[in-house]
Amino acid sequence: MKEEARALSGGSSGLNSACVVVISILVMFKPVSCQTLKRTADFETGDFSQIYRVSRGDACGDTDGPCDCGVDISVRVVSQSDGHPVRSGSHSVLHRLITCHERAEMMVDRFPMNKAFWAGWSLYVPEKYTDHYTILSQFHDTAGQSWCPGAGRGGPTTLSMHNQGEKLNFKIRYKDLDDNCNRQLNTIVYDVDEMVGKWTDVVVHARLAEDNSGFMRLWIYEAGTIPETRPTYELLDHSTTGSDHGAAWRIGIYRGDPGHVTGYREIVIYSDEARWGLVSEGVDFGHVAPDGVSPYAANSSTGVAWPLRVSANKRHLEDQNGKPFYIQTESAWKAYNLSPSEQDLYLNDLVAKGINSFQMWGPTSSNPDDSWYVKADQLVAKARTRDILVFVCMTQGKKPKTRYNKATAFAHGRMMARHFSAANHLDNVVFISGFDTLDKDLRWEQMALGVKDENPHALVTFHSSRGYSSVENWGVRKSWLDLNGIYTHHPPWWRKGNSYPYAETWANWDKYGHRMPLFEIEAVYEDEHNPAGNGRNMRKQHWWIISSGNVAGHAYGHRLIWSMRPGWQTEGLNAAFRKQLVHIKNFMGSFAWWKLVPDTDDNLVLVGNKGAGETRVTASLSEDGSFAIVYTPEGIDPTLNLGKFSANVYAKWYDTSEGSYRSTEGPFANSGNKIFKTPDNTDDWALLITTNP
Repeated sequence: MKEEARALSGGSSGLNSACVVVISILVMFKPVSCQTLKRTADFETGDFSQIYRVSRGDACGDTDGPCDCGVDISVRVVSQSDGHPVRSGSHSVLHRLITCHERAEMMVDRFPMNKAFWAGWSLYVPEKYTDHYTILSQFHDTAGQSWCPGAGRGGPTTLSMHNQGEKLNFKIRYKDLDDNCNRQLNTIVYDVDEMVGKWTDVVVHARLAEDNSGFMRLWIYEAGTIPETRPTYELLDHSTTGSDHGAAWRIGIYRGDPGHVTGYREIVIYSDEARWGLVSEGVDFGHVAPDGVSPYAANSSTGVAWPLRVSANKRHLEDQNGKPFYIQTESAWKAYNLSPSEQDLYLNDLVAKGINSFQMWGPTSSNPDDSWYVKADQLVAKARTRDILVFVCMTQGKKPKTRYNKATAFAHGRMMARHFSAANHLDNVVFISGFDTLDKDLRWEQMALGVKDENPHALVTFHSSRGYSSVENWGVRKSWLDLNGIYTHHPPWWRKGNSYPYAETWANWDKYGHRMPLFEIEAVYEDEHNPAGNGRNMRKQHWWIISSGNVAGHAYGHRLIWSMRPGWQTEGLNAAFRKQLVHIKNFMGSFAWWKLVPDTDDNLVLVGNKGAGETRVTASLSEDGSFAIVYTPEGIDPTLNLGKFSANVYAKWYDTSEGSYRSTEGPFANSGNKIFKTPDNTDDWALLITTNP
């Protein structure tokens, strides 16, 4: 298999001169763009032509045992046919050292500064391996920088993997920005006993930087297994090197000064399958992993077949199996700042509250080396395992004018679509172009067109200003627009006068409801816009929306959660109405909501006692007349035309604040008009009417 991949790459050179093909999901080949990988070293050439150079240390120190400085310090390509272990194919690299010698390494390549990259390789530790301190791989700062200014040369190693006793340590040396000195982290990340007698794969995602824009993420896992989504170790938003010269990537044995060694031992390890490339050139985990397996391959959710698509009737989203997906989303624009433990806390709480989607801002620039991608990738991957959709705004600002021109905006859209894709197992995404704006700047459009150019099946919506929908912002339905998102609000903050969310929904349904899904993209935040953001007003806003034509879904927000400011974990997650969102999920899950048509002109169900303004009763009826939902915000007893139903009906009231049904009433003949009495005319209620008891 490895020989086939090498043949397809156009030759044996480590610097790719043609399109590289890598193994995907153990057995399938996945084509990637030309010049994707900076270097590929599978050693099937039988020599070292695929790497930068071999490093054999010939220094010899005094020991308490015999040491022949003339002994062969081996770094050589070996064959499986001669009894040597290989990761794949028929060749690997043997690293053999006598303890009185310094090194038996190969230098694969040099990593640049300030550019995010992926690197992967495999190590084999023989069963007779008994050494107590040996560096097995390192990213070495070749500039020889000092530990502190004026302290002389120190040559700090940016990253080293070494065994100390029976444990594998991960050392990283970085620059302390407070005193400009190099510091060292020393963390045990793996058990060497788990590596003995088998191949172990290593993947690193890093950005070398002297400032806090650097990061490093490390995966170590048994060859042939699917790695975990969470890295074995990671250091984020931190200096990751001691100088501005980058690092030399070395694989193999390094012992240090042989004069410090006592005893005489032979040390042997093997390496294989070394690859690396830049994020900016489309490289990801799967391109450098020895098996081509991404940790996101394990992120198969149990309920949703990603990615989502627009339904045949153009009214809602569905998964690849045709299962309808009702959007219940939350504005969490700064969720990308969450730590790994905070991500788990937030996502688990979404599931508990019945929220199946959230929204977050994108990167600050089109630079794929932005550390935003590190945290965002992990968050989106975790969301996928929980059947959670993520709306990713492609920028963090309302106007693209200072950051993009038309060409760079288009390229940015392409890059975002390439990154959040099925290939990366990050396809639980809908892209948002624009943010809280009525700006028709064509750069917003170019971003959306870039997404579609890269992936015609990707979903795109537009975030307009309060009181407007995506389509209303542009005046016409754009070819790249897949979902019509309404930014609803509530008087007196409503930007289009004394109107209400249901009226805006009706207007958009009449104009565009049969051409694309209609959903609420943002709304009043709880505890932020008093009195609209409290109590019954929050329920009004959401229940009006779901009963008046926003068939695809609705949006929630909270004062603390949208920015993840202090208190979001306690007060925010446990806000009064937020805890009631699960009632909406349960209610909508009890019938085929995707069949609903809103009663926009009161000729389907509502014929009397419908109220106005704050008391307006809203309703929707299924296309086949088999069920209807009615929402009365102030306890008004609605009058309904039962002749619109296909058979005799049954009715039951739903307590929107407690999430429970009252007893079923009926049957009632499907003819004439009938007044339905609310259980309590001082509160808001939802009524479900069905032709089945």
